[in-house]
Amino acid sequence: MKRPRRYGFRVILLHAALIVIAVGACLTAFTGRTGSVRLREGAGPAATWRTAGGEVRTLPFLLRLDSLGADGSRLTVISGSDSACLHVGVSQPACTDGLMLTQGVYDGCAGVSVVLVADDSAGTATVMCGYALLLGSLCAILWRRRRLLRRPAMIWTLAAALLITMAAGLWFWHTNLMLRSPLLWVHMFFVAWAYLLFALLFVGAVRGRADTRLLLPAVACLTAGIVLGSVWGQMAWGRYWGWDPKETMALLTWALYLVPLHMARRPRTVRLMLILAFLAVIVTSVAVNTGLHAYI
Repeated sequence: MKRPRRYGFRVILLHAALIVIAVGACLTAFTGRTGSVRLREGAGPAATWRTAGGEVRTLPFLLRLDSLGADGSRLTVISGSDSACLHVGVSQPACTDGLMLTQGVYDGCAGVSVVLVADDSAGTATVMCGYALLLGSLCAILWRRRRLLRRPAMIWTLAAALLITMAAGLWFWHTNLMLRSPLLWVHMFFVAWAYLLFALLFVGAVRGRADTRLLLPAVACLTAGIVLGSVWGQMAWGRYWGWDPKETMALLTWALYLVPLHMARRPRTVRLMLILAFLAVIVTSVAVNTGLHAYI
């Protein structure tokens, strides 16, 4: 009987990364706060900001809007007798005194800018460390099975994912200023590559001859896509996770594909899960386009 593959420290590192991410998420849930401050050009500096729950908090500095342009807001941070200039743009956050400032909605004609404020340095830093460990462990696992990446299915789905990303990226570039981040393009590429591989696995499962060797790289691509999307969300909205419907469905899809990945010795269960999980892919990519992902 063929012995199962063992990955040793790679798998341990992967599970440790998931634990670190869970710890960071708990820190965010219990200690993190997000909100906003409304600034008007020419008005006096703001001393408070309002959380998403309606709580008014004091800023550790005074914040003044100096100018507002297409590239974002130019702010002055006043702390005692010292002052410093900051630029906060779309997907260009700035950090000061433990707070992350991100450009929200703004009205250039009225000279009004809403700056998003996030007070979650501990949770965010922990989650980002977990992300780095997770991606590193996945790369180490895939490197051990790097022959999989040379398979024809991997190559042509890679090419198709690049074409889809270029087409979608060019469309997004002309429709929304916030969607011009290169990180978003990489996020879309990995998600598109994962979905194409999942489609192949679905067709194979329906026919009764799915190439389950594609499952690991497909899950790895989806993991990378979710992680990079989360990092981009931190830059664009000041938070790495908001339980947006599309985010939630993507996480559910990822969890569903973990089942056949861990049940390779039960081919019938694997086939059934590949079919059911692909239904979640369809819902995630087509049916759930609300909330922060309403532009898709």
